[in-house]
Order: sequence, then C-alpha cells, then structure tokens
Amino acid sequence: MEGVDIDDPNFVENFHEELYYERERDQPFATLKRTQAFVDKQYNFIKLLFKFESSANTPEERHGLSILIKYSRDVLLDDLNIAILSYPDCKGFKDVKKNLDSLFDFEVYSNSTKRKKQSKRRSRRRSRRQSRRISRRRARRQSMRSKRRSCKKLLSDKIAINMREYKAGRYVSRPQALAVSYSQIRKKYPRCSKSFGRSRRRM
Repeated sequence: MEGVDIDDPNFVENFHEELYYERERDQPFATLKRTQAFVDKQYNFIKLLFKFESSANTPEERHGLSILIKYSRDVLLDDLNIAILSYPDCKGFKDVKKNLDSLFDFEVYSNSTKRKKQSKRRSRRRSRRQSRRISRRRARRQSMRSKRRSCKKLLSDKIAINMREYKAGRYVSRPQALAVSYSQIRKKYPRCSKSFGRSRRRM
C-alpha cells in the first residue's frame, strides 16, 4: 500500500483519506488497470484490518475494528458494483466479490471460535480459582475442628484430674476446680484460648 505507513498510529485514517483523494483526483474507474489496482488496494486493506482485529488487546479495540471492517466492506462493494457495470466483460471483479464474501465468512467464523476458546479458558481459570478457594476453606475448617477436638480432649482430661483433686480436698469448690482447669490449659496451650472462649459463652 503505497503512501501509507502501517506502523503509523493514524494508519487507518490516512488510508481512508488517501482513498478519498484517489477517487477525487485520479479517477480510479477511468481505465480497467486503474480500477483493478484500486479494488485490490481496498481488498488488501480489509485483510490487514482482519489481522489487526485478531491481535487486538481489548474488547473496545476489537469492536472499533469490526465496525471499520464492515464500513470498508460496504465501500468496496459499492466500488465493485461500479467496476462490474463499467467493465462487464472483466470477470476479475466478480471473483473479488466472491473472495470478499468467503473472506468475511472465514474471518468471522475464526474470530468467533477464537473468542469462544478465550472465554472457555477464562471460565476454566475462574473455576480452578474457585475450587482452590473452596478446598482451602475446607482445609482451614478441618484444621480448626481438629484443633477444637484436641483442645476439648485436653480440657476434659484436665477437668477429670482437678475433680479428683477437689474430692481429695485441694480445691474449695467445683467451680474453682473448673476455673483452674481452664486457666491451666490456656497457659500451657495458648492456641486453645479461642475455642474455650466460644464454648464458655455457649455455656
């Protein structure tokens, strides 16, 4: 594509501007050779736009390019109709029209399949993340339950010992023996403080 730099960020605007001036200035439909070159240039431009769309980074970019592709196709179809009417004996323009239709069918299908694959990958990632979160939650709950069980077992063993000592006359009353059991386990096993706090509130 002569006269247009593809690396320029305003490449698309420059190309459309060049087409507009070419229509006004050079009379692209004056001869068969000029018409073929003009049509080929637009057709190659649409193919290039499809490449840009497939490598677009954001949905906004993709949407903008798809609108531009449809607009460029409509412009090219109008020019092809003019070319076919101007040069009815030339079969090349009808072939370009067929190629344009097949290009759109293929590119739209391939882009939609790419988008479907990308959405499937994203959904798989989401489901994996959710399953990891759920498994971590379960593991935490199980560890908390096992801690509570072990703390309850330690406490019940200590209460049994202190009750025997209460009967032997070491403690004044049963509540004192119970309170001492709780404090002894708390001092020896600080991790049990939370579970004891909950169980005592329930009591």
